[in-house]
Amino acid sequence: MIICCTTNQKYIKFTLALINSIRKNCKIKYKVECLCVNVNKESIEKLKKLGKVNCIIDNTLLSKKRTLTTPDNSTLTSIFNRDKNYGCLISEEACYCSNKRFDLVYKTLLNNEYVLFLDVDAIIRKDLNDLFLKYKDFDITIRKNVNSTIYGNRKTLKISEPNNIIYQQGVFLVKSNDKTVNFYENLKNIVDKDLFNWNIDQIAFYNEIKNYNLNLGQLDLTFKDVYNKKGDFKNSSYIWSGAWKEKYSNKKYLTEFSKYAIE
Repeated sequence: MIICCTTNQKYIKFTLALINSIRKNCKIKYKVECLCVNVNKESIEKLKKLGKVNCIIDNTLLSKKRTLTTPDNSTLTSIFNRDKNYGCLISEEACYCSNKRFDLVYKTLLNNEYVLFLDVDAIIRKDLNDLFLKYKDFDITIRKNVNSTIYGNRKTLKISEPNNIIYQQGVFLVKSNDKTVNFYENLKNIVDKDLFNWNIDQIAFYNEIKNYNLNLGQLDLTFKDVYNKKGDFKNSSYIWSGAWKEKYSNKKYLTEFSKYAIE
């Protein structure tokens, strides 16, 4: 199984911890394809030293200044807009790094049977072979939320995703076949035309998925445990996702992160 992720220098500490958690907890045969956007040489070497990591170097000139707003000035998925009622500011580099995921997945599908994409703020706590065995017969396995929020008791914002449907792109498994290769090729072509739109991955996936006869699996929360309320980040979960400010402030996440952090 090939594990894909995208990162920049700001997120390198999370990327190192993610790959280290995979290395320590996974018995399944794997290799990591990591798109490194404007990552310095020292950090690249640290990634490579973890083993089974191919660093794809991308030094595209991008602004790190948070000068861009979401198209509708409201977003559920933005890490910068969690408890506010106005549009967030994001950078070109943040948008680019996030939105190149489909391009990376498409290219990896061309030569590999299974691709697992992970956001780099994920922590792998158990062997991913269980995820593979459970979902290997689906074309795509992803967590779909309908008419819900992922804020629990926090202030609810207008959901910018179409029809209040969110396909959570932080963890998904893809089986390579003609249908999925064509699907992700189409997605990456759509996204490439609007790379600085923070929501384009959600919008493109939602708009295009209905045009393909794909067998979709619903990813269980144990493989994408996101903190919304007390009791989340369960000890039984395979993957903890450090979305939004939890990666900086949640004590349970930070304790787990410290087990795999690399200076």
